[in-house]
Amino acid sequence: MKTLADCKRIATFASYMKKVEMKRIFLLLTLVGTMTAAVAQDEKHSVATNGFFANWDVQLAGTTRGGAVAVAKWFTPGIALRTKLNYGVANKHNSYSADGKRDHQLMADEQVLLNLTNLLMGYQETRLWNVIPYVGAGLNRNTSHNGNNMQWSFGLLNTFRLSNKLSAHIEAGCNHWKAGGTVWQHQWTAEVGLTYRLGRANWKKAADVDAMNALTQGELDAVNAQLQDALEENERLRQQLENK
Repeated sequence: MKTLADCKRIATFASYMKKVEMKRIFLLLTLVGTMTAAVAQDEKHSVATNGFFANWDVQLAGTTRGGAVAVAKWFTPGIALRTKLNYGVANKHNSYSADGKRDHQLMADEQVLLNLTNLLMGYQETRLWNVIPYVGAGLNRNTSHNGNNMQWSFGLLNTFRLSNKLSAHIEAGCNHWKAGGTVWQHQWTAEVGLTYRLGRANWKKAADVDAMNALTQGELDAVNAQLQDALEENERLRQQLENK
């Protein structure tokens, strides 16, 4: 039969265990809170990359020489690859036609796009204006004379956000190629169009690894040591009660 002293020990033990559990919960909450605060300190320039089928752009535009269509894949908010197809008439002085008429040309390029706004100022989902220079290379086909020439291109793309998926763009570009394989020629173009984003249109903010590492191993060891001390004290009191 339990004595009054035993009952007091049991009550004391129960009270102690309650304090131990509360202490463990408090320590765990403190640990989680510290890690959460560390992650949230500076996320402006850090994003998590999306899957392959996210962040695709489809562009349609009218140009000073005809029309253009393009498909781009953004690997990060700052870097993309774009496949672009232009069709239109050449500048008169750039044509090597004997009759002086403007040639019809089909130009296909693979281009690298760099979003300078995101690279320099950090990604912001609701930013209105982005400045994107590009450079590329491809094939120039003169459909009037069935001639094919290698070409390279460069330009500046400006996008203006209309919604989460849709934006307008204004682009100025230049194409260079060898007409007839001997003389370098160039053509400046300007275009206005729309860009529609397929799949996921935004980027998730990534955890700051450096901030997470701010919770040093020493602090983690201290938390573990306190928890171990509580468990050992729990076991000591349990054995005392069994011996009684």
